Amino acid sequence: MQVNPITNEDFAKAFAALGEFAAGEVFAVGVSGGADSMALLRLLHAKVGKNIIALTVEHGLRPESMSEAEWVHKECEKLGITHRILRWEGDKPKTRIEERARDARYNLLFAACRESGCRYLCLAHNLGDNVETFLMRLGKASGVEGLASIREVSERDGIIILRPMLSFSRERIAATNKALGQKWVDDPSNWSDEFERVRWRKFMPELAKMGLTAEALAGAIKKQRQVADFLEEICDDFGLEFSYVSPMGFGKINKEAFVILPDEQAIRILRNMLCKIGDAGYPPSPLNLRALTGKIKEGKIGGGVTLHGVKVMIKDKGKSILLVREEARAADKILLSGEEKSVVFDRFRLSFKGKIPAGVWVQKLGHGFKCADAAVPKQALWNIPALWDKDGVLIVPHLGYKRKNSAAGFDAEATMIGKQK
Repeated sequence: MQVNPITNEDFAKAFAALGEFAAGEVFAVGVSGGADSMALLRLLHAKVGKNIIALTVEHGLRPESMSEAEWVHKECEKLGITHRILRWEGDKPKTRIEERARDARYNLLFAACRESGCRYLCLAHNLGDNVETFLMRLGKASGVEGLASIREVSERDGIIILRPMLSFSRERIAATNKALGQKWVDDPSNWSDEFERVRWRKFMPELAKMGLTAEALAGAIKKQRQVADFLEEICDDFGLEFSYVSPMGFGKINKEAFVILPDEQAIRILRNMLCKIGDAGYPPSPLNLRALTGKIKEGKIGGGVTLHGVKVMIKDKGKSILLVREEARAADKILLSGEEKSVVFDRFRLSFKGKIPAGVWVQKLGHGFKCADAAVPKQALWNIPALWDKDGVLIVPHLGYKRKNSAAGFDAEATMIGKQK
């Protein structure tokens, strides 16, 4: 069966559905070199001309990754598009590699957007990606928010993420590249059975025989999204009155109000809080989330339960549910070069004023400091960011602490940021 390429008119219609944009707006676009991102690059170029900054993250996890990034650079040069290669520097993690590589990729992309003054980052997730996400979450008994899958528009760390390719199939994307004479890079991992997403991808033809085509599943996703948006409004109303997220990275929920909520609403509120405090970039397991909600309502969490990188405890004589970041999940320290204007550490962005002294790094505060505000739990203090040097703690932005006789003219501020659910 012949597959039609995506026309400029098709893309313009999909792009217009994402929102209204100012004339001359510059868009950053993530370009790995794969078929999806190369098609996005070409279609976006046809739509907005040279108002594009292409960004390629080079993780350094595969021997060929740098040569692929350089190939993307040459392709962008042919089109007259500004391109930057963003390298993930430093030692690579030994555990949770995929998760940390994903976090590093987003951090690099967002930092590049801010440096370039771009409010929008375009990513090339397609219809197949969305359907695979739906099936993976369905297999894990996700609730409606999880089954709403990937959103066309979302916000993370102050950057608005646009996914204009989300309604287009991989077949149409490949046909588009062929029609344009555009080559692309094939990543072997895209067809490795090691990954659950790929196993679903290979099984899709069998589902289609039963009527579960990608288009039919996309309709189911749309309906889940409508329900999710409605529930979100209800939970937002509760959140404004009965829950609180501190700029220091901990949260509280009014337990007395929480326990009388219907389970589905209580689960959703707890999930949202865990995502904000845990900052994992993805929602917790629905089964674990439901179990924890039940334990809280039944008063059976004892000295505390850890889920999604968050320690959940009952405090204030049984009146509050306290959520604090699990201490072991704090980010690794960041050595500063002295040229940074800001850095992202864990759930916080640190902005610097004045010249950064030599030999300074960012690291969690750890134990030993106290806060004059008795409402701030000690567990929350352990993971807030601090600036250190060889003599110890130099600055703790959240506490307004600056060591005596420290570098004049240098200071730092910390702002809590969030990740996608």
